Amino acid sequence: MFPNGARLFFDSAENQTDVDRKAFGPEFMDIFADQCEQFTEKELKQLKTTCRWPSLPLHKCKFMLGFNPGGASAGFLQRVFLDEAVS
Repeated sequence: MFPNGARLFFDSAENQTDVDRKAFGPEFMDIFADQCEQFTEKELKQLKTTCRWPSLPLHKCKFMLGFNPGGASAGFLQRVFLDEAVS
């Protein structure tokens, strides 16, 4: 807890069931996901649904992904970050 009332929250998810359970209901201003190449496209999209905050426009909330080449969502990440950026 910070003096201004903000909180820093760390969590982890190992599989689709974990992602579903953690993404059901809560909302977060910013989400930083590391090793996201290990998540599936469906899991990443589910996590993104929690990146929202009451009375703020969606573009104010940030969903940041850290990843390496390869992994379960390599094709999805390439489509989103490489193919879309080039076209």
